[in-house]
Amino acid sequence: GLPTRFQTTDATTHERSQLPTGEWVAGALILFDLGYYDFWLFDRIDANDGWFVSRVKDNADFEIVEELRTWRGNSIPLGGQSLQAVLDDLQRQEI
Repeated sequence: GLPTRFQTTDATTHERSQLPTGEWVAGALILFDLGYYDFWLFDRIDANDGWFVSRVKDNADFEIVEELRTWRGNSIPLGGQSLQAVLDDLQRQEI
């Protein structure tokens, strides 16, 4: 569907203070800039059955839970690995 809400603020307002969580996030896909990068916020969205997409901070080191596709050739098994452990082995910048 179409976006149902957006909000703009002045340059001095911190983005994180502008996004309350709650039942309204159920079924919603929320797109974030790095100003919203906050694990507590991501947990609240998940707890309310919402979804989010965000860029990842350079020093993030999360666990890759599973691979949704099997790759042919010189693929590297990623499931169960930490992101930082596999980044140097990849020939591309994105997984």
